Amino acid sequence: MEEVRQEILAERFKPELVRNQRDHEGQRMFLVIIKGYVICVPFVEEKDGTFFLKTAFPNRVYQRRYENGELRI
Repeated sequence: MEEVRQEILAERFKPELVRNQRDHEGQRMFLVIIKGYVICVPFVEEKDGTFFLKTAFPNRVYQRRYENGELRI
């Protein structure tokens, strides 16, 4: 998770909405590249402006879009 944190602090990410807003209302995610692979990092923004990172996981769909040039991070 430290590598993810470093990428976010260095502003090397792309923000996205979590697709399932019905179950995850207001939740967004950062997309970051770690060791050449796209990692999804769902988060919620707290009232004080800080981010609570939920988890981090690799995602094949975003990886394919990244490799095809459809996604820029």
